[in-house]
Amino acid sequence: MSTNKRKRRIFQRMLLIFSLTSLFTVGLLLFFISKYYTNIKVDAVLQETKAVSESQLVAVDRKEAALVAMTQEIYKNSDLMNDVQIAMTHDYAEYIQQNIDNYYARQGFYSVDLQSFFEVLFYI
Repeated sequence: MSTNKRKRRIFQRMLLIFSLTSLFTVGLLLFFISKYYTNIKVDAVLQETKAVSESQLVAVDRKEAALVAMTQEIYKNSDLMNDVQIAMTHDYAEYIQQNIDNYYARQGFYSVDLQSFFEVLFYI
């Protein structure tokens, strides 16, 4: 019986070692698989974030160029620049009154004021 007991003990130890080794291997495999798929997901999110930020950067660059062009247009047109100075130094009622006075003083169909400039600029 002692040899039978001994064989059984050896078998149990071998089974325990095999089970522990198998569990460790499967656990390690699951860890690396989850890490791999997590890295894939993180890379996909980073690429998406990069694409969105690049498109926003392009939009901001376009808006900046439009603002620079608009500012240059205001500086090129002396009548418009005078209107900007009036708008910045007077309250709204005085600004409108000044625009009406300037419109009637010119006796023309074309009025150079900040409001019409912005309407033309933003509605085209």
